[in-house]
Amino acid sequence: GTAEITNRFGDVRVTNVGIAFVTGANKGIGREISQQLAAKGIFVLMGARERGEKAVADLRAEGLSVEFIQIDVTSQPSVDHAAAEVD
Repeated sequence: GTAEITNRFGDVRVTNVGIAFVTGANKGIGREISQQLAAKGIFVLMGARERGEKAVADLRAEGLSVEFIQIDVTSQPSVDHAAAEVD
């Protein structure tokens, strides 16, 4: 399938996906992208260093399919741990 999302930077088209991993997903653009993808029926793994649980709870309250994955993209051990969780 294809999902189209719109943000202040323009349209983004995502094709042939059922799962998306969005970093910085606990606030701002990352949260908005997560919300729009999930609203299109894509299961979203919402990655953030901290405070992601609230964003996930808010989107789940809207009936969206999302999951929190703790990740600090500047830390290789954190990335490895997140990858192991997803795998």
